[in-house]
Amino acid sequence: SNPAETLMFADTAMCVESSTLIEYSFAEPPFYVYRGKPMTGFYLSPSIHFRHRGRAKVEWADGHSDSRRMADFSGTNVYDVDSASVKLGWFEPIDNTLFDLK
Repeated sequence: SNPAETLMFADTAMCVESSTLIEYSFAEPPFYVYRGKPMTGFYLSPSIHFRHRGRAKVEWADGHSDSRRMADFSGTNVYDVDSASVKLGWFEPIDNTLFDLK
């Protein structure tokens, strides 16, 4: 229940082939939620784009904004693209805590 720690908007993109980025409207959380619980068996495709010298612009539910560095993450997205190679990922912590206002 902390709006200052709940993501509202961020720089986002999606990569559908080797290095082609497309516009993408959603800042995807790391995990799918089913019946109110994160399913941590696999990661979703990261969509936060760290395009500003390795940082992403982030706006929070309380109205403030800042920038964040990409956390270490290795994996391919749903299109079998290495996400980190095109600067797509998440910032710390890599869980859903900053994506849900509870």
